[in-house]
Amino acid sequence: MRAIFSALVGLLIPSLVQAAPISVGGFTFAAGEAAFADDASYVSGPALDPGTVRRVLIGSNIADSFNTGDSIPTVIEVKFIDNAIENGPGLDLVIFELSGDKPPGTPDPREIFDVAVWTGASFSAFFRVTPVATGWNDPADSTLDVFAVQLDLSSFGVSAGMVIDRVRVAVFNANLGSKSADLTGIGALHSVSPIPEPSTSMLLSFGLMALAHNARRRAT
Repeated sequence: MRAIFSALVGLLIPSLVQAAPISVGGFTFAAGEAAFADDASYVSGPALDPGTVRRVLIGSNIADSFNTGDSIPTVIEVKFIDNAIENGPGLDLVIFELSGDKPPGTPDPREIFDVAVWTGASFSAFFRVTPVATGWNDPADSTLDVFAVQLDLSSFGVSAGMVIDRVRVAVFNANLGSKSADLTGIGALHSVSPIPEPSTSMLLSFGLMALAHNARRRAT
């Protein structure tokens, strides 16, 4: 019985305890750390160190970044596991990157990159984006500023209320006199917890029934 109770606690606590919101680069993420990417991997193009890609793009830490100076795009896929991105009202997704010191609201055309999202059956076409200065400094280097691309999933043909769990980013040298897209983090402004698997729901039901049965036996 204790084993069943422990399993139920492990399954129920993540869904019952509401995460405390966190602020990153001037944006508030209601789901806390769960709003940020959970995995990242190399897809195609000039290879990047997979350990660096995962370390940089997983979680809310925006103190470091990676880039490529090649003219051929390197495509990175980022996955959201504990929470997925929802197409809610307004902006849904923020991609952070680092660049030189610029006034807040200033776009940086040297740092452009491309974004595609998983639409349920395939990835959308890549959409070219330009980061905008947030006015926040890189936590590890005050000479660099945090830039952000703010995305509405509707721009990719995603229906309102639809949930996605994968994003691809193509990092490349735009030949504009600078390296491009010093990516550092990806977070969801609108995110939802995944629906429990049928097996999980069955375990919850079984556990609750077992606990109720044991309580009745103790009462008699």
